[in-house]
Amino acid sequence: MINKEFDDIEEENTYENINFSSMRDKIRVSDVTFINCTFDQNNFKNSEWLDCTFSGINFSNFNFENSVLYRTEFKKL
Repeated sequence: MINKEFDDIEEENTYENINFSSMRDKIRVSDVTFINCTFDQNNFKNSEWLDCTFSGINFSNFNFENSVLYRTEFKKL
């Protein structure tokens, strides 16, 4: 698995088999597809996810309190 900074996520991209490091700023992600990715942080409170797709992602015990997920899909591989 490749490591990548969470802050380097760009719109209209697909990320596959990436481990994303923690993010310090407010999380706002749009038009991104994540396939079999992992995230070092599990606190996504007050985050915003627009038009995203998550495939094969395990969000067990992640905190999405007060977050916005709009037109976002969760798919099982």
